[in-house]
Amino acid sequence: MSLNDLADAYAESTTTSLYMEDAARAHAYANAATLGGPTEYDRRQLNLLLDQCARTLDAAALARAEADGRRIYENCCIRH
Repeated sequence: MSLNDLADAYAESTTTSLYMEDAARAHAYANAATLGGPTEYDRRQLNLLLDQCARTLDAAALARAEADGRRIYENCCIRH
């Protein structure tokens, strides 16, 4: 599963999703995905998702989600 897929899964929980809706996690994974050099299409989609999630988070939660996104990228993706 890609970072984009995880971001989408946390952003839009459905009855068929394994993930509970969680704007902070969705924002973190979307932020991590932007650090990996996405295509222009993916970047537009990720920016929409980031904006959508940011509207539901307070400043402290948003800062934590952005830091989590950087950690996800550094721990899982930077070596690939």
